[in-house]
Amino acid sequence: MQLKNYMIVSKRDVITETYKRTDSKYARACEDYLERKGLAPLYIDEKFPLLNVYANFAFYSGCLARKNVHISENEEMLELVESKVSKRLGMKTKIIPEHKGHGATLVLTEGGPYLSRLLETMGLPRSSGPKAKLKSLEIPHYRKDLFKLASCDNVLDEGDKEIARKLERDSTAVLLSTKMVPLSKKHWVLYTFSRPTEEDAKEFARESVEMIKFSVPGLEIPHENIKVKKLRSGTYSPRIIINGRNTEFVLDANRDLLKFSPELQKLYGFELDFEPVEIF
Repeated sequence: MQLKNYMIVSKRDVITETYKRTDSKYARACEDYLERKGLAPLYIDEKFPLLNVYANFAFYSGCLARKNVHISENEEMLELVESKVSKRLGMKTKIIPEHKGHGATLVLTEGGPYLSRLLETMGLPRSSGPKAKLKSLEIPHYRKDLFKLASCDNVLDEGDKEIARKLERDSTAVLLSTKMVPLSKKHWVLYTFSRPTEEDAKEFARESVEMIKFSVPGLEIPHENIKVKKLRSGTYSPRIIINGRNTEFVLDANRDLLKFSPELQKLYGFELDFEPVEIF
């Protein structure tokens, strides 16, 4: 099989998986909107890397509300997501400035309910509150499906395996840009989502590390670098430590992993274009 034009989501998937009444006027409006935007059926094509980056910002730094997609970050990063990603996808958005302790948020001003349902069909969780309260939380299944295809023998050729790796590398870059805290210049901690149980926290961290290592060959994250801390809320916070020569490995040969974070680029004294990967 080939990844070019591989279908991620069909038009009917969005309707049957997110609407109780699949023949309602709302379901028809959703189908029409996504088709006009070229997002349903959703294929791996030239614009898919843009949606991949948008979806990962929504996953790691936002949420799928009932009628919109919210991405919360600093305004500089959101301006780049808006100009370099959402506008190129034909989305209409606006940035709600930081207010009374709430960070800036990028929201859709058109088609919010429909794009939210598309991302839900791709495997992002629907939640208007903290993800720590969700009973079940996994890396979006469209990413896991591509990872499995690339990991199986005799399914994809080397070129298509590299396409899957490039897409997941952008996912890792969003993860680092939104969840990584540099405690020092050579000691980083990735704070992923808190989970209800210690085992859930460990499993989410293990799965995250597996995907990171697939996207960045040569990066070493040993098992002992996964830590879990119980919080006062009663939930468990997984932390992934990247330190020593592994931070040097990123900064020397893989600094594109920081391309979505102007703040981290300023810290380390370089500047990169905020550009999703090209795959075709």
